[in-house]
Amino acid sequence: MARVFAVLRGEREEVLALKGLTPSGQLPVGVLSEGKAGLSTAILELKAKIHSFSDARKLDRVNERMPPRRDSMISLSSEPAESPMSVTSERKFTY
Repeated sequence: MARVFAVLRGEREEVLALKGLTPSGQLPVGVLSEGKAGLSTAILELKAKIHSFSDARKLDRVNERMPPRRDSMISLSSEPAESPMSVTSERKFTY
């Protein structure tokens, strides 16, 4: 039983490593259907593409982008935000 969990953990780590190497963070299409051999070859192919720091930086560009501005996130919401002070007078708290 321990062997089964060790194999599952190893394959999970390979999947996570492969996701980390892809720019989108997703597995390439058809890799899981090829099994363990498909995972290993996909990892080797992606590692072969990285020869220098600039190559790794290009692949990681998606992860290095700035998060969306807070102003744009607030303007996207459809309901206006209410002040907590205006709502507390209407609520009755029970302890």
